[in-house]
Amino acid sequence: MSEAGTGKALGAMLLALCAVGAFAREPAAVPSQWTKVSATSAGGCTFYIDQSTMATRGAYKEARFLSSCDRLRPSSVAGKPGFMSTAFLEYFDCAAKKTAIVELKYYAGEFASGKVTESHDWSKPPKFEEDPPNSNAAIWLAMVCRGMISPPEKMK
Repeated sequence: MSEAGTGKALGAMLLALCAVGAFAREPAAVPSQWTKVSATSAGGCTFYIDQSTMATRGAYKEARFLSSCDRLRPSSVAGKPGFMSTAFLEYFDCAAKKTAIVELKYYAGEFASGKVTESHDWSKPPKFEEDPPNSNAAIWLAMVCRGMISPPEKMK
């Protein structure tokens, strides 16, 4: 598979994890800088934002996110080990209502711990895409663009 094809496959997999669903199991120890913003039932993953990373960069905004899952997730790349969590930098084009994941790391443990099993950089140039209505990414776009996160709860 080409690098572009792999990027699309990984992006599609992350988007599938971002599908809106019921809230997943809450893990015991969330690092303090992360605020819960959403979760999926199908993927068993909970998503968090580090609000201190929200910034404006020219025509877009950016923020760092973390997903942590309740079970090992398979890699979309043959021969790569599975993962329990991801850490990613996402750009938001508020005017066009599009997002771009520009950095993505997969980790063997919860909350971006353990060995990095995959790492991707799609920042040059970022590829902005429209997200499905009511998807987690579309909800995050609205939150980040208005400069305010309204999480279901603040994790401590």
